[in-house]
Amino acid sequence: MARLDILCPGLFGPFADPAAFPLQAPALARLIGRADHMSRLTGEASPDPGAVFLGAAGLTWPADESPPSAPIALLGEGWSVDPEVIWMHANPVHLRPDRDQLRLYAGAALAPQPQEVKALVAAFNRHFAPEGLELVAAAPERWYLCLRHRPLQLEMAPLPVVQGRSLSGYLPQGQDAVIWMRLLTEAQMLFHAHPVNQRRAALGRPSLNGLWTWGQGRLPTAFTPTADELIGDLPLVKGLAQLGGCAYRTLDDWLADPATGPQRRMVFWDRHWRASVDQDLGSWQAATRALDDALARLWKIMARRQLASLTLDPCQGPLFRLKPHHRWRLWRRPSLGAGLWGKKGS
Repeated sequence: MARLDILCPGLFGPFADPAAFPLQAPALARLIGRADHMSRLTGEASPDPGAVFLGAAGLTWPADESPPSAPIALLGEGWSVDPEVIWMHANPVHLRPDRDQLRLYAGAALAPQPQEVKALVAAFNRHFAPEGLELVAAAPERWYLCLRHRPLQLEMAPLPVVQGRSLSGYLPQGQDAVIWMRLLTEAQMLFHAHPVNQRRAALGRPSLNGLWTWGQGRLPTAFTPTADELIGDLPLVKGLAQLGGCAYRTLDDWLADPATGPQRRMVFWDRHWRASVDQDLGSWQAATRALDDALARLWKIMARRQLASLTLDPCQGPLFRLKPHHRWRLWRRPSLGAGLWGKKGS
């Protein structure tokens, strides 16, 4: 029988109300109420759900390095990625002073128009060509930076972790941190003075006055995936599927038919996570309804003995693993509260 793992970061995010879940998401509450609650073998979850996904899918990387998400995501964007070249995410951001702090904002709402992208990327590349840097834009809000000289001894938090927050706790760390901060500041000054941002300011739009970089690395040459099919919307998921020779589907394709597929499937359900990062209650509620509908159908599939194991991983706290015989734990009340604040007895 098949096995299905669903990673759903942000499920227990700022909008979660455990008292309301039995009514708003009955299938989800029932699953968590009756499933085994399992501790993580590797201790606390990473604050970066992308890293959790890569590790769960079977990718490994040195403990003192960040996962090489940038080259994998760029592969998923449809680009040809040389495994000898170092890439970083380098998304455009808006840096806004807030009293004595500097806050970072990003996302589709800030995304520049195509002509703005072309102008800013060209200006960056002209300015930083002597440094061996090249900026490319795979999408208006997703840019990548090529480092041709050498890898940096640098640690930076992923953009979704920093978005909307003060930079004071997320400044670059490592041997090259001072050099890199100087470069980011130089890029900030370059963008601030650019005509693109002058026009945006005149229109009352937030300026694109900085870059946020993370996910440095080379494209892995090979890895052994833990799933036969990877399902998700992010370029990271598509790129990893291509790298591992796995089947791939988008979330909408999976929602249309969650029953079929290879024996081992892994879903990276990022809709709650994105809604939490954007503080978008409506999108978070829509994600809950869609996931609950999928879980209701998967419950029926398991009842027909077509699914041996269903694991729900919120990327924080315990995992929830449901097997066919767990469905008969009728004495367990359908509740999400236990998933948030403790374990239920067996």
